[in-house]
Amino acid sequence: MTNTLHTEKEMLSFKEFLTYTGYSKHQAYKLTSTGRIKHFKPTGKVIFFKKSDVDEFLQTNPKGVK
Repeated sequence: MTNTLHTEKEMLSFKEFLTYTGYSKHQAYKLTSTGRIKHFKPTGKVIFFKKSDVDEFLQTNPKGVK
């Protein structure tokens, strides 16, 4: 799967989220378990992320801006 596919999709699987963000599994699970990032579990097990929510999360807490 290529990165361009990730930018065209509205929903990302857990694995796609890892590729898209560069986070490790551990970091991603910590973000979901603490509720720091919005995610969906339609079947109660498999985690999905709305790409717009991920983009919004990645743009929080900017540094070096004056």
